[in-house]
Parts: sequence; C-alpha cells; structure tokens
Amino acid sequence: MHTLFHRTWDTRTEQISILTSLFTSFTLQLANTFYAIKHTVRRPTPYNHSLAFCYVLYGASFIPLMLSTTPTLELGDRGQDPGDPNHGAYKAVQTLVRAWMVLYAVSTLGYLVLVQMRFRVVKAVWRYRDEWDWAFIGLTLAIWTTTTVLSVMSTSQPFTSAGWTLYALLIDHILSFSFIYSLYSVRRAAGGARQAQWKRVVTALIVICVVTWVCLGLLVIGNTAFRNDQGIRTLMFRVGYAFTPLEFSGALVFIYNAKSLVSPPEPPKQPPKPTPQLPRSKSVRTLEDVTAPASAMPSLPMSSLKSQATDVEGLKGE
Repeated sequence: MHTLFHRTWDTRTEQISILTSLFTSFTLQLANTFYAIKHTVRRPTPYNHSLAFCYVLYGASFIPLMLSTTPTLELGDRGQDPGDPNHGAYKAVQTLVRAWMVLYAVSTLGYLVLVQMRFRVVKAVWRYRDEWDWAFIGLTLAIWTTTTVLSVMSTSQPFTSAGWTLYALLIDHILSFSFIYSLYSVRRAAGGARQAQWKRVVTALIVICVVTWVCLGLLVIGNTAFRNDQGIRTLMFRVGYAFTPLEFSGALVFIYNAKSLVSPPEPPKQPPKPTPQLPRSKSVRTLEDVTAPASAMPSLPMSSLKSQATDVEGLKGE
C-alpha cells in the first residue's frame, strides 16, 4: 500500500496538493480574522481585542508553512549534515519552522485561554467555585510553558508540539461536551425562543471536536505509516493543519453566542404610544390609562435564570 501510494503521489503532485489546501485554509482564516476584527470595532473591549490578535497570529502562521513546503519536499532527509551542500537550504527551512512554532504557540495559547474565559458564562446554569477557573488557566499556562521550553531545547520538536496539541484537543472536548450538557436546561427553560441560537452553538462545538480528531488522525498516520517518507509526512501534516481554520470558525460562533444564550432575555421594547391631546377643559388621562396593562406584557422565558444573571453581568466587558 505504501509503495502504491508513493508511486501515485510524486513530489509535484504533493506540492500542488499541499499549497492548494494551505492557501484555501489561509483564505478561510482571513475571513475568520476579518469577522473577529469587525466584532472588535463594534465592541472594542480587551477581550475582543485579544481574540482578534490571536486570529491574526494564527493566520500569519500559514505563511512560513507555505514558504517552506517546496524546499522541504525537495530536500527530503538531505541537508542535515553541516558538510552537505544542501545544508544552507536546510537551515533556511528550520528558520521557517521556528517562525511557525512561535506563531502557532502564541496564537493557540491565547485562543485556548480566551475560550476558557468564555466558558465561565456556564455558571449561570451550572454552579462551581471561582477557584476552578484560575486553576484551569494555571494548568494551561504550565503545560504550554513546559512544551514550549522542551521544543526549543530538545530535538524532538514534533513530539513536544504534539503534547500541547493533545492537551488543547482534550480541553476543547471537555469544554464542548460540558457546555452542551449544561445548555439542555437552558433549552428547556427557553422553550422555542432560542432554538436557532442553540443549534448554532451546538453545531459549532461539534465541528470543533470533529475537526480536531481529523487533524490528529492525519498527524498520527503521517508519523506512523509513513515515518520513513518525508514527503508524505509533510503532506499529512500540512493537510491536517489546513483543517484547523474550521475549528476557529466554530470557536467564533461559540464565543459570540454562548453568553447571550445563557443570559435571561431582555423584555421586548414596547413602542411609545402618543399621549392624546385633549382640550384643557377636559381631564387628561394618566400614563397608566394609555399604556398596556401589565397582564398584556409577554411573559419572559428563562425567568428561573434571573437570580443567576449576576454571573453573566460580570462578563459584559468581554
């Protein structure tokens, strides 16, 4: 199977496939970034600024990958020896790889912390102590620091980067399924008022989980079944990375809809009714006479969440 695959996929085909997938995903990530920036312009909060910055960095991480694709495929396993005439090209590829690692590490750390911060809105329906939030973020920072230091100091960069990726994958799944489970009570309380928003958030969380498993599967296949073929490993890694903007798209849907989904809905605004102009000789009706009675106001869904709205109010700056 490996021989047949190798005969079918020559270097030129691999190069075209990789660059096409990376450019397509880069375009999708640009769309994600523009959407995040647009939201930041409308609501210029520190949270939104940080999120847009992370999306810019992650989009920039595609540039060194695209630039290093052709020389990586042409070099294969050559150039690692300092006496090799291709050593200069090999060093240039390593510089591009380090640039990618920096952009990837910084952007994914910020992204994961911001997703964890947004997850706090679930307190409106699922009570837990505030200390767990800080412990969660502290664990993320500790694992990120460890894997980053090991990536710089050791030669096993793919394995240490995979450790951080696996942790991010695990956290995405834990938060996604926990949030979906917690939202069932909100869905019942809201009735049909927020079904469309509910479906968007759940679909986004499912997309995040599925895409991360696809990326991980391609990475594992490339480093096991084709561990002796540099070209196929490069193809598997970059194609897997090309799927990740879909995860960032799902994260945008989750981040911008999660808070409003668990918040008690605001009462609908009633258009002001003009006060009738009556002659001075006649008595003028009071405001209570010309407005709708209280019984005519529509009942608010999710009224059971009003007592817990303070948890969400603290996040309005995000």
